[in-house]
Amino acid sequence: MNQILDYGVGNGDNGGGKPKKNNKNYDNGNFGGGNNFGGGSNGGGKLPISDKIVKVFAIGMVLLAICLIISGVTSIMNNKDESDKGKNATEQHEEVQAEISAELNEISAKVKITVESPIIISKIIYSWDKGHENIISGEKKTTLETEIVAPYGEHVLHVQVTDEQNNKTTKDFTFDSPTGIDTTLPNVVLTVTESKKLLITATDDTSIAYVTYTWSDENGNEGETITMTPEEEGTKEYEFEIDIPRGKNTIVVYAVDGSDSANAKTASKVLEGVTKPEMTWYLTDDGSLLQITCTHEVGIKSIVYTLNGNRSSWDAPEGETWPDLSFDIVSAEGNNELVLTVTSLDDETLEWSHNWEYIKEPEPVEELPIDEQGDGEGTDEDEELPVDLQYDEETDEDVLGSDEREENN
Repeated sequence: MNQILDYGVGNGDNGGGKPKKNNKNYDNGNFGGGNNFGGGSNGGGKLPISDKIVKVFAIGMVLLAICLIISGVTSIMNNKDESDKGKNATEQHEEVQAEISAELNEISAKVKITVESPIIISKIIYSWDKGHENIISGEKKTTLETEIVAPYGEHVLHVQVTDEQNNKTTKDFTFDSPTGIDTTLPNVVLTVTESKKLLITATDDTSIAYVTYTWSDENGNEGETITMTPEEEGTKEYEFEIDIPRGKNTIVVYAVDGSDSANAKTASKVLEGVTKPEMTWYLTDDGSLLQITCTHEVGIKSIVYTLNGNRSSWDAPEGETWPDLSFDIVSAEGNNELVLTVTSLDDETLEWSHNWEYIKEPEPVEELPIDEQGDGEGTDEDEELPVDLQYDEETDEDVLGSDEREENN
């Protein structure tokens, strides 16, 4: 300021006082009291360039700070709005629930499911006892009715409704239908026993009608299909044992229940089995002799039998293989009781028992010729007497002829 005053100040349009001679930079029109500086209409002089840069930079920083503040406030407000929207959506989602009802008609054995939803229904999923799921289309409706078949007995119906906004509503119903259709499959269990047999057990909530089983070898060759039927109707648990064939084999078991729908269940199992010894026997017509033949593909190890309490045994010589063996058992007179045990080289056994009766016929008696002459020699009337014998009626005996008497004399 002192420097400017030293150069002079003017009151008119062109400035005032006269500058000093020592000042090299002065101009009447541009510096001093003229239009551009001083007290005239244009006033003072120009600012230095560095001051302008600082001023522009300061203004820019202020504007940047204002922008950052505005951006931060906007972001906070947007986040709050999104949070409020999410909260409202969650509240709205919880409130959107469909109404589900189900009613059993015991005469028709059907259940009517009714669904009412504020939003278009996408699908209905139902299952009995949370088993197999069945899907019904929503048909672009907000109200839907459908009928399904009720199973026999007491079961739980699980229903889930999904709308087009993916809202889900679930509800369970318990029904006991005495006229319903049996939809429960039989259960089949295959167990290998300690005696190396296969125990087949089939169970059902109504009854077991029949069970079939088929063996097939490792090459896929199937054997005969065997059908087993319970002795009593209405059997809910049916079990039986069968032999396991030798080698690697697969058994397929098929169990059918006794309901009108004939529900069926299949079970299979791969087993390593061994064969038991086999035998054939023949009893003579009079029962005096029992002939037995034992066979086994690996070989027979031993045979033990008890006849009327008397035990007999046979063991194969060490190192020898006997695939078959035949022997005879002589019957005792009267009743005979036999218990036979055959053991193979792989320690599989066959047990067999048999009872029979043997009545020994009396030996035939030789008939002697009729002795009408009373001589005890058994000659009859048709037999001619020797020439040298004559009958003496007085003595009632045969006597020598005359020729023999002379010879004896």
